[in-house]
Amino acid sequence: MLVVGVLLFGLSGCATTVHTPLLGVALNGEAESMVFGRLIVTWSTPSLLPVLEEMATMTLTVRNEASGKKYKIVCDNGGGDARFFATLPSGTYRLVRWEKSGDSFNLSGSFDAGGGHAVYIGTMTWSRPRTVAGFFWGLLFGTTPGRLTVEDEYKESAPGFQERYPHLGQRIIKSIVHANGGGR
Repeated sequence: MLVVGVLLFGLSGCATTVHTPLLGVALNGEAESMVFGRLIVTWSTPSLLPVLEEMATMTLTVRNEASGKKYKIVCDNGGGDARFFATLPSGTYRLVRWEKSGDSFNLSGSFDAGGGHAVYIGTMTWSRPRTVAGFFWGLLFGTTPGRLTVEDEYKESAPGFQERYPHLGQRIIKSIVHANGGGR
């Protein structure tokens, strides 16, 4: 009985992984939205292993505020600048965590994914120092210090989305992430 309880407790924090949808994907009416945007990580100093940095894919974990369910959105490619596309149930989402190359950043922000259409949530940049103090902070607390900024690059992002998903790209709603600045 104890083993079952420990397993249920351990699994309760798991997130459903969401990869880029196939090109012909159809939304489930008002119940789903196609969320898209861009993630960029900037470092204060160059990487010691740039090849590994380019191979590592970024993920963004979000939590649906109504259901409490978490979704881990996987970016299209590796590197420090990547786009993401994800089909999510409609609702309000809270940013939880951003992960790349073993580093994780706890986030504070939210966005709305309205039903039945594409939703652009912005270009999010995590600026972090690559310092000895930051390294030890990560070891002690499991997160990396830094600052989150969000920009509206809709004019640059929408045409690429419309080309990739022409059947979904006619009506795109903007719901730019409301970020609270920092995070750990």
